[in-house]
Amino acid sequence: SWRAWPAWLRYTAVAIGLFTIATALLGYIGLAIFVSLQVVVTGTILVTAYIGFLSARAISEEGGFANTPIGRWLST
Repeated sequence: SWRAWPAWLRYTAVAIGLFTIATALLGYIGLAIFVSLQVVVTGTILVTAYIGFLSARAISEEGGFANTPIGRWLST
């Protein structure tokens, strides 16, 4: 089911985007590059952690791992 992002997360993302655009337009190219790289790296780390969390929750359900091909192979 689709859920909208929380308001604080939407506003923070928009603020960071506008800040990056404003710094680039004002000539602070180094700062704009730094901020955009930090956003990308931090986002990558958070998404990877979230995927790991979802995977762990799916596998830890009762019978979740047993129904996978590796789980069936190990049980034989």
